Amino acid sequence: MSLWTFCQHTDATDGLLTREQTRRWYWLPGWSFRASVFLPLIEALPGEHWIGDYQSALTSQPECDFHSIAQQLADELPEDARPDNTFIIGWSLGGALAMRGAMATRGAKIRSCSVITLATGQTFTHPDGMSQQVFDQFCQRFVDSPDKTLSRFHALITQSGSRSQAGQLIRQLREHTVAASPLSPSDQQGLRRTLEWLNYEALPEADLAMFGTEDALLPSTESEPLANVRTSGQIVDLPGSHAFFLEPDHLAAVIHQLANFADHAASLNQEADS
Repeated sequence: MSLWTFCQHTDATDGLLTREQTRRWYWLPGWSFRASVFLPLIEALPGEHWIGDYQSALTSQPECDFHSIAQQLADELPEDARPDNTFIIGWSLGGALAMRGAMATRGAKIRSCSVITLATGQTFTHPDGMSQQVFDQFCQRFVDSPDKTLSRFHALITQSGSRSQAGQLIRQLREHTVAASPLSPSDQQGLRRTLEWLNYEALPEADLAMFGTEDALLPSTESEPLANVRTSGQIVDLPGSHAFFLEPDHLAAVIHQLANFADHAASLNQEADS
């Protein structure tokens, strides 16, 4: 079973066939969410959109892990994928899976694509993210009280200076969780497994990495902007929470950044061909 499912083709606003409409976008959600969480972005970016579902693989592939799923996601990209026409956008854990898969394909020099991450640190735990102790405590709380802990997680990822929007954003996110509350035993087991994947090893930088400067899960973005400490890849810091790309005040800016990045990738390819 493929981990990618076709979502929709978004036409350009002018209705003309342009290079924007030939782009392929692949979307990977964060822990506990379905890729439908990206719909505001999908509906705004012209091209072919595919959504990833790594959570369902736990049923059909009981022995799968972070590395094997990342490899499968990369293997299932089209053979003609290039950095100027194929873009994987991953949020948090989804971004980590995208980067791990890209490392495998780039190392083999079979094919490549552009990887864009949203709120994905080089590590989820220290030094980029929360301390290992806090993460371990969170995992244990999820075992002891899964529904309450998941609700607390939703509050954390929407925590920012814009408190007036937090409640609305939490309700929006809950519509896109992989399982409804109360969680069934099988849902609890699956979420526990993918929660452990957040303890991934350090990753290289993405081609474009975007962060919310008030992200409660990546405290380094508050104390020292990541753009100041990384040396490769394009870094964009925007105001907002771990779910900054869905906040009404920042949605347009995120769409603008994604479209500009894709345009730049296409122009680089044209220069290389000329």
